[in-house]
Amino acid sequence: MFYLSLPNSDQILWASERSGYNHLYMVDLEQGMIQHPITSGPWNFKSIEHIDEKTRTIWVATYGFNKDEDPYHVHLVRTNLDDDSSCQAITEGDGTHTWNWSPDRRYIIDTWSRVDLPPRTAVRCAETGKLQLVVHNNVDARGLKDLVLPERVAAVGRDGVTMIYGIIIRPINFDASKKYPVMEYIYANPEGFYTPKQFGYTGRLYEWAKEGYIVVQMDGLVPTGGPRNSTTFAIRTSSTQA
Repeated sequence: MFYLSLPNSDQILWASERSGYNHLYMVDLEQGMIQHPITSGPWNFKSIEHIDEKTRTIWVATYGFNKDEDPYHVHLVRTNLDDDSSCQAITEGDGTHTWNWSPDRRYIIDTWSRVDLPPRTAVRCAETGKLQLVVHNNVDARGLKDLVLPERVAAVGRDGVTMIYGIIIRPINFDASKKYPVMEYIYANPEGFYTPKQFGYTGRLYEWAKEGYIVVQMDGLVPTGGPRNSTTFAIRTSSTQA
């Protein structure tokens, strides 16, 4: 259970999956009841990054905020403490994001990547997400010597509904007319996603691909909701294992 007390008030921020997704709610301690949701939608709250009590503004890390991306990509979102109507993504770019704040909290240094996209870095306004400066826009990784980029894949799980995400790495001199042994690297657990989401996290898999294997790594269809999937996902996956 996650909660955070607001200084000099009778309110706390409380995370709950009551809507089917993990979201933040404002709770009135004196009345012992929820006042209103702070975040909402078909995505998940991950963590609180910063709160400005003077402006009643909050920044949170999220999973799956952009519906057309991998639902496990992390983005920074700004909203306010008084309702859930102003959620706005501050980070931009199809990938998983990390960020550093300027000393005055007016800007963030936003870095993002995917397994098939080298890191890119930009400075953005922390209030609006507006691009201020492109710091680093890496070369196309396909031009790097002896590097085979992972292929991102997605398929419907055995429940016929849930999308399962993974990656495939082929040998450097892959020939589609030949046959190759396939190795599945699996150690998925019930705590969340398993496949890497950032560039450079697949070194061990590359070593096996160099030996002539097609290497596959997939998330498991596991009975969990929590911060990365919805409660509906948890119910579906639990029933398929019964």
